[in-house]
Amino acid sequence: MARKARDKQGRLPDMEEPSIPAIDKAADAYAAARDQRMEILKEEIDLQEKLKPVLDRSPRSGTQGKVGRCLLQPAGLEGPAIN
Repeated sequence: MARKARDKQGRLPDMEEPSIPAIDKAADAYAAARDQRMEILKEEIDLQEKLKPVLDRSPRSGTQGKVGRCLLQPAGLEGPAIN
């Protein structure tokens, strides 16, 4: 959940700084990037859900009779992926 925007208060005389501006700036930049990444992830999940039925209807879906369906597996993992 995104942090609610707040007004930036200037430094009061004879008072200790309530926060460290460099940390606040970096934290705000991180939060903005995180929120953007989460929105992209939601879109990716929606598109993935639309892709699954198309792949299942494809003649090249990898159906192997009674054995099951072979799935693509990321490089570096050993053995066949069987669903």
